[in-house]
Amino acid sequence: MFQIDKEPLLAIPLCLPDMAEQARIAKITEQLIECQTHIANANTDAERMQYQRIYKQIEQTVQKAINTIYTLDKNECAMLEM
Repeated sequence: MFQIDKEPLLAIPLCLPDMAEQARIAKITEQLIECQTHIANANTDAERMQYQRIYKQIEQTVQKAINTIYTLDKNECAMLEM
């Protein structure tokens, strides 16, 4: 059995966006999941590639929302992309 020290976890900054933003992110996340299903069930490489491009666009939308919630500047955003 493992034991976790909770102190380092408490130092992680968590932001709680308002309900409208939470709903928006939840909807986008559902789109990501739906897109993953389409990728897995694609009948052709072209179809799979199309859904992969859509997935990447949706993923970028989620990242921008998170960056906004945490008020990250361009340098901080670049660090996360590494």
